Amino acid sequence: SALYSLFNSFFFFFISFLASFFFFFSYFFAIFDSATTLFGSGWCWVVYNPNSKKLEIVQTSNAQTPVTHGLIPVLVVDVWEHAYYVDYRNARPAYLEKFFSHIHWDFVSKSLEWAKKEGLNSVNFYMNSLHA
Repeated sequence: SALYSLFNSFFFFFISFLASFFFFFSYFFAIFDSATTLFGSGWCWVVYNPNSKKLEIVQTSNAQTPVTHGLIPVLVVDVWEHAYYVDYRNARPAYLEKFFSHIHWDFVSKSLEWAKKEGLNSVNFYMNSLHA
């Protein structure tokens, strides 16, 4: 019946929504944990791996970049002391909480979409648009 079909559609949508919601929050906490526990100074990245076609979380130190390993940056947080010491002293988690409240998720989403579509060429396109 139509009611049964409507219920099944709603149920599927609801389960999909819950799965996406919990995936997002588990990923959020994984990023937060990775950035908080990075020893010393460096960067915490969310990257798209074109080989596995999955998002990954990587840490780098100094001037390292995941691009040299064929990974495409989608989001990055600077966890060098200069990024947070003046405002947060040694409270990196407080800095990260504020950082996450200012992420431009539309830009992150478009970056991921472009990475999936263009692979590493998406990095070249972005760099060329900055230096045009």
